[in-house]
Amino acid sequence: MSIVTKVLGLFLGNKYERDIKEINPFVEKTHIEFNKLQDLSNDRLRDRTLELKKRILDYIKEDEAEIASLREKSEKEDDVYKKEEFI
Repeated sequence: MSIVTKVLGLFLGNKYERDIKEINPFVEKTHIEFNKLQDLSNDRLRDRTLELKKRILDYIKEDEAEIASLREKSEKEDDVYKKEEFI
């Protein structure tokens, strides 16, 4: 290794260290959520999963309705160029 590489490594760190620093917050959040769910029974986990699915569906309901509306308009349109406007 050249001296320049070593000096840059001291200031910037190596790729491994940068990658670890980048993903560390996500790992910590995952551990926190794991600890919350660890003590739940299988039945409670199933209930929790259903609750989360419902929240997700409620959150995307408007977007899904808009997509369905645009799809319907697109299917009724014969002109290909006008169909692209809906996409």
